Amino acid sequence: MTTLERGSNRLIRLALRAGAAPRAFALLETTGRCTGLARHTPVGNGLDGDIFWLVAAHGTQADYVRNLQANPRGTGQGRRRMARRDSDRAPRR
Repeated sequence: MTTLERGSNRLIRLALRAGAAPRAFALLETTGRCTGLARHTPVGNGLDGDIFWLVAAHGTQADYVRNLQANPRGTGQGRRRMARRDSDRAPRR
């Protein structure tokens, strides 16, 4: 992750918490695989009905993907809706 991406993620994370981010973004909460602490990552809003789709541009190199692999429970929150999902139940491609 570049410095620009880190800065952008911080701004989007703040906007999501304030309810001011574009609908194209959502805040993914995972449990850190090493620390056990809650981790919040802005992602593309993949909520489609009851399924929250994630597209990881960096694949398994993304920390949030590794966190989900270690603990498949996570929550995704957009501007108005929240989805809780066990990633083991979601279809994989």
